[in-house]
Amino acid sequence: VMVADSQGTIVYTNDHFTRLLGYSREAAIGSSLALFVPSDSLKSLQNMIRRLIVTGSAGKRGTDGKGTQIDVLSNMGEAVPVLLNVNRMSHNNRYWVVGDMQDLRHHVQGGADVEEDDDAASRSSRS
Repeated sequence: VMVADSQGTIVYTNDHFTRLLGYSREAAIGSSLALFVPSDSLKSLQNMIRRLIVTGSAGKRGTDGKGTQIDVLSNMGEAVPVLLNVNRMSHNNRYWVVGDMQDLRHHVQGGADVEEDDDAASRSSRS
């Protein structure tokens, strides 16, 4: 979980966030979301946050309980696939974005393993 202000500056992270990406809380808090998102995904995330702040909805995905799959960057520069759900929270007439990330590395790796097994089975059956 991470919380960012309407400008995309992180104001809170939990232990899962720090374990997932390898950043300390001290390094993450006060940083821009741009630090954690590959440049090719950043514009899409910024648009999602803008829509969320203005309308209360991030669009078809992201706030529907199903989330959207994006890559985030670890402190080592590794792309980490996550399922991201975002919600808007307001307090004292200010809006905040709450993001919940589920690590998909195991799911992505598992899918690749299944494809490799299917390919091997196909080749074997043709022999």
